[in-house]
Amino acid sequence: MMKGIWIPSGPLCKDSMGRDVAFLTRYSSAAALCAALFSFAVALLFFAWPVQAMVGFMTLLMIWRHRENIQRLKNRTESKIGQKG
Repeated sequence: MMKGIWIPSGPLCKDSMGRDVAFLTRYSSAAALCAALFSFAVALLFFAWPVQAMVGFMTLLMIWRHRENIQRLKNRTESKIGQKG
């Protein structure tokens, strides 16, 4: 941990949140998107604007890169974790 930077951990950690979403929904894409959105929310709450802007950009990029997966999630055609494809 870098000096002067506090990052929430435990139940608020984005990694554990991603695991929880993946476990509950069995969708890797949903877990990744939720973790990205949660990271942006944490950046808004705890960090200065340069970090907020960087994390916001990365979140938007991730949403853009997952646009096909998002469409499959909407159509309920996205494959689940452990499902043979």
